[in-house]
Amino acid sequence: MGLLQKACETYDTFQHLAGVEIQDKATLAPPGYISTQADIEITLDQDGCFLSARAVEKTEPKIVIPVTEDSAGRTRAACAHPLCDQLVYLAPYEENKHALYVEQLADWAASPYSHPQLQPILTYIHGETILSDLVQAEVITLTEKGQPKNEKALVRWVVLGLDPADSGPCWTNRGLMESFSRYYASRKEDWPKNLCMVSGDWDVLARQHIKGIIPANGNAKLISANDDKGFTYRGRFDESWQAATVGYTASQKAHNALRWLADNQGVTMGGRTFLCWNPQGKEVPPPHQSNDPARSPESAQRQKSHRIPKAAVGDPFRLADRFAHEC
Repeated sequence: MGLLQKACETYDTFQHLAGVEIQDKATLAPPGYISTQADIEITLDQDGCFLSARAVEKTEPKIVIPVTEDSAGRTRAACAHPLCDQLVYLAPYEENKHALYVEQLADWAASPYSHPQLQPILTYIHGETILSDLVQAEVITLTEKGQPKNEKALVRWVVLGLDPADSGPCWTNRGLMESFSRYYASRKEDWPKNLCMVSGDWDVLARQHIKGIIPANGNAKLISANDDKGFTYRGRFDESWQAATVGYTASQKAHNALRWLADNQGVTMGGRTFLCWNPQGKEVPPPHQSNDPARSPESAQRQKSHRIPKAAVGDPFRLADRFAHEC
């Protein structure tokens, strides 16, 4: 648990930056949020009427979006994000996925923890014109079946015409972030609690863990126990959660901190990502650089023919754990 504990410690040190956009830097996602790349931006007015849409450039920074525990770790099973999601969930052509999105957004909007931006977005979704609007705005193209060619394109929202504090992009609105945090906390009030092995606190246990800490690795997870047929945990435990009781809060903090660190200062070599950091924010050298003259570029070139055998290369997460302790 050393890596996760140091990641949680890092989050606590920098929690004042959670949800705050900094130029040319990835944003640290708060618990209940993930950092991701949006593909489409739709602007609505206060009544939920379509105003404009545009394709988001790949050079634009990632944004933080609210997620449930299940949607943050979704792979194949349908599970909608609460607000910003893919076209396959927002458009009505796949009834199951669309219904999941509408039901969840409607529940949040009708709760005591609602936010003024939610109703205009929900009204627009109920109108079922999202695909025709995006086609008319020349943002997407459709297949012969009338479905978007890139149905996984993720949509972010801008709502105008509300009070100044509530208008604007959904991904930078602090009030909206607090609204979802309170709403989701209310849904977990009756969930069973147990001892978190990372924080030592009595907390609701994480049932799913965030995927894609390293985006290039797709759906890979640091903690996963989806093998209920073999002996990944069976033979030692009755249930998968017994193998590692990690609290929801600790899981969210640790995974979001690691994603933030990897995006901002991770070093990728040979398909692996290495991290070297200090949880208190003290400056440390990158893992691929050294002040030792013997490790200079010239020296490295001379030693190029004397590569370390592959079997001697350590696991990247063990290295990251060691760096975290030593720094």
